[in-house]
Amino acid sequence: MKTPKQLHHFVVTGCLEKWPDSMNGKPVIDETAKKKCNIPLGGWAPGKKIIEMPSWAGQPIGADAKIKAFLVNVHYDNPNLESGIVSNDGMRIYYTPTLRNHSLSYLQTMQAVANPSMMIPSGKSRYFMTRQCKVSLTDSEGKAAEARILTINFHGHLLGVEMYAERIRDNKRLTLAADSIWHFDDQFAEHMYLKHITIKDGDVIQSTCVFNSHVRNTATVVGLETTDEMCWNTFFFTQGGFKSNCSGQIWTGLLAEQESGLGLELRHPVGEADMVWTGAELGTGGDLVSAKSPIEQACSDRAEFQKGCPGIAARVSKQMSSCDMTLKQLNIPIPDPRTGMILPLGVCCSAFCGKVCPDHPSCKGQTTNTTTASATVASSASSLRGLAVSTFLSLILLSAMSQCVWC
Repeated sequence: MKTPKQLHHFVVTGCLEKWPDSMNGKPVIDETAKKKCNIPLGGWAPGKKIIEMPSWAGQPIGADAKIKAFLVNVHYDNPNLESGIVSNDGMRIYYTPTLRNHSLSYLQTMQAVANPSMMIPSGKSRYFMTRQCKVSLTDSEGKAAEARILTINFHGHLLGVEMYAERIRDNKRLTLAADSIWHFDDQFAEHMYLKHITIKDGDVIQSTCVFNSHVRNTATVVGLETTDEMCWNTFFFTQGGFKSNCSGQIWTGLLAEQESGLGLELRHPVGEADMVWTGAELGTGGDLVSAKSPIEQACSDRAEFQKGCPGIAARVSKQMSSCDMTLKQLNIPIPDPRTGMILPLGVCCSAFCGKVCPDHPSCKGQTTNTTTASATVASSASSLRGLAVSTFLSLILLSAMSQCVWC
């Protein structure tokens, strides 16, 4: 399948309520409406299938499954600011009225999606982000359980080059996945069914992403843009009915050129890490616990900060003794503590270079990040009562499922 270079991902979620007929296939702006569409169904990134199920499992949809509609989130990336581009991308999902025995359970050990304090420094060929977490896994009755692994899934962006996962049980280590060559354009689910490997309550999982940033001149933040980074590790089980989570800190550091990507906590313990996060929030990685030094910053205008940037710049223009002071040192009243170690130049580049510290080295030859475009499309499915999404057979580009003109 050939996909346009501007397409970053599809994410499909289920909605508790039907969309009005006038909204089918239209962009959704209302954030309150989006919150009613938070049931995970499937997703696509280069190389992956939107929904991939074994013959005995499916994802129930329809009124009886409380899924009466779909929401399709589409992210585009246009770093070269090309104009006149029209998106004609779409998908076709096959379903069956024959219900399957299971709706698969899963465990997510890493899902660092957006955290402005998470930075991959520039010029590093093997910089790692890892998490060691203790697994909580229970069955439908709330009892400690053991589940067989069906697939292992990793996700990163353009700097991701290696992915690893290990299980530690009774002080014995077992390699679950060791992808020493990983590429953004070839993402996949690693099938584990025939290996008969399990994860059970009390196991410890070490999940690691390795990044190569030698082509970057500035740090890369963990965020939504294609040129940002992420680190995901998800395990799908062969059966449904399990509830899972894990707890443990996330940390970063540098690997030697020939060093193994396994057993990192032994050679690079959390106490010696470049940066450490609590891991308390799955989608962000939690709050920053410690950092050896202020985080390397790209001079960037982050979209989520722009409304407040002029006010912040005006407030601190007389207070700042250095543009290398962090937001925490400046006592900026930003409610999200994860921004504490960020430099203002990392989020409000234009405002600070223009008014506060124009002579700072980061302001010379100033470049700012482009913002990822996003389209969210509604689709009603109330007539699909009691159906189940079956194995995804193909991805077909449909005309004008979501149209976005870049100009």
